[in-house]
Amino acid sequence: MLVAVASGLCVVVLGGAILWLTPTTPTSMTAKLAVVDDAPPATPQAGPTRTATRTAPPSPQTDGTPSTIADDGTGGDTPADGAVGGFAIANVRPAGTRDGVCWAGGKVTLRALVRRTGEATSFDYTWVVDGADVARSTALIAENGRRHLAAPRPLRSTGGSHSVTLRITAPIALQRTITITMCDQAAY
Repeated sequence: MLVAVASGLCVVVLGGAILWLTPTTPTSMTAKLAVVDDAPPATPQAGPTRTATRTAPPSPQTDGTPSTIADDGTGGDTPADGAVGGFAIANVRPAGTRDGVCWAGGKVTLRALVRRTGEATSFDYTWVVDGADVARSTALIAENGRRHLAAPRPLRSTGGSHSVTLRITAPIALQRTITITMCDQAAY
């Protein structure tokens, strides 16, 4: 019983202390500092104005032959110069373990980025490795969109250079080719 009375008395005293120490007007938690500066306020300076300019869209190919764009094997993001019918193969890239100037581990994954200017549509494409078709498929691409593609299986090799091409076959003909140098497996 004595413990209950002592506990009740502590609660009352603690509650009173909280009420006593709580300020009646709210105070800001951030300090307001006065800035003393003799310099006049800055005025905006007029600078050169920028104007947007448009360039003409690329002209379509008329002879129906695919565009071939050689690459150094890194598949940079430079858009393909031969954009046709609103399509461009922005890059074709290997993904894997790079060892200096060659790809190690005996395999690389093949990836590509296709860009579209225009309405949404589907397109047919083929992966070609060393001149042989290894996969064909169809993909949808959004209006003014882009589509990431991956080959269905990795390129496997014990060494040497290989030509890899992503070829769009319909509704237009367009391709991009890179050369991939695989490390000699005997070196490992």
